[in-house]
Amino acid sequence: MMRELAFLLFGAVRSALHHDPNRRVRTDLFRRKGDVIQPKRDLPMFFRSILRLPNATRVGVLSFLAVSAVLWLGNAEAGPTSSLGFAPFDDLVGGTSWGSQLLPAVSEAIGCEVDPPDSVDTPPAGRGRGGGRQNQPSRNLRNVLGGVPMTLEDCIVAEVVGRLDFDSYKEILRGLTAFGDREQGTERNAQAIDWIEAQLQSWGYETERLQYTYTPRSREGEPDPVPEPREEVYATKIGSTTPGEMYIIGAHMDGHGFGAAANDDGSGTALVLELARILNSPDVETEMSIRFILFNNEETGGGARAYVQQRNELQGIEDPPGSGQYPEPRWVGMIQHDMMLWDHGMPGPDGQVSPEQRREADVNIEFAASADMADEAQELAWFFRTMNDRYATDYPAAVGDRMSNTDSGSFQNYTAAISLRENERLAHTGSGWNPTWHQPIDVFETFSDKDFTLGLNAAQTTLAGVASLAGATIRR
Repeated sequence: MMRELAFLLFGAVRSALHHDPNRRVRTDLFRRKGDVIQPKRDLPMFFRSILRLPNATRVGVLSFLAVSAVLWLGNAEAGPTSSLGFAPFDDLVGGTSWGSQLLPAVSEAIGCEVDPPDSVDTPPAGRGRGGGRQNQPSRNLRNVLGGVPMTLEDCIVAEVVGRLDFDSYKEILRGLTAFGDREQGTERNAQAIDWIEAQLQSWGYETERLQYTYTPRSREGEPDPVPEPREEVYATKIGSTTPGEMYIIGAHMDGHGFGAAANDDGSGTALVLELARILNSPDVETEMSIRFILFNNEETGGGARAYVQQRNELQGIEDPPGSGQYPEPRWVGMIQHDMMLWDHGMPGPDGQVSPEQRREADVNIEFAASADMADEAQELAWFFRTMNDRYATDYPAAVGDRMSNTDSGSFQNYTAAISLRENERLAHTGSGWNPTWHQPIDVFETFSDKDFTLGLNAAQTTLAGVASLAGATIRR
């Protein structure tokens, strides 16, 4: 009985108390300890929210209320209630009888152990995870995230992130580098697009391709170049309740004509594909849609810009009308991944860069301070920084405001756009910190497991952020 009530409570409270179709950053499933429900303020909001819910969700909420009322009436003579006069709600904010039984039942139902709020201990200070971070609370303590009690939503995000597979990430990257540098306009580029599409289809996606033309740069003394056809592949996970809004997760699959483009940007492409694999698992749902785009022509300019030019005006249009289908859901945020593996520090006095990942390595999260949507992008960047603090296992994250030279730049004036990288693009990569950049040594064998782990931590950061923002749930 308690398990069934747990699922009812989980869906009802989550949908009703926190239903906001225009949200950019989700609130927690349960209120933090010490935030007391105020009946005059919160209960009218609760019932107004019910009226705005989809029919199926509204039925779940009303079912929960009916069951709760029966329980309350059945136990009315067993003991006094608190100031709310409604035991189920009282227990959610600190009661000890019904609520102390229910919270473990809910946590068991979603596969995450969570103590009742009053029993969560404060974690001791000390060394946290790797990557040179010190004097931070341990990330591995049960039921706490940075000293804050875990919510049930946190537990779902943790389980989704826990499905990331280090070997899978490496093998996807290894498979991609088998096509060499994947330079746009070449047969190896076309074969890589086919391979990427096959991977997405094997995980249950219906894929689409965006066709566009690209005009190569003119060269002095040569005839004017002729526009040439190009294409790129994408796939979409349709949201269960808000299909008309989406987060875009992107990387560019083309290289620059050197090596095998393992880091630039096979590492980002493999990350996007690994996230696509996990988020389309049969038991994973998201309230909002998520689109995975593997851009072409980033190295020469074209793929992301073509996507924005063709699709921007289609945002949020239901087609056919009344169908519930949105060929181009409204862009809520765009997250780009470009060069994820190498953070070995600055060159030494001899001009050489260390062959080992530096102890201070981190994931760089950048937004463009000059963008029209800079405020929204900054908010998204800091939210991802928080997700890294909570869910990444080895390397921390840093936020910067000089996003540049990658596909997210085409989106930055239309939605909150950020990019995740191994280094700051302008200050570090552009100053010689990465000797593999656009060089023949950008091959799979150049990189160590420590390098691949940095890429995996970027994947943990993005997966946690998008799972939280898009409303991921796990069906049992």
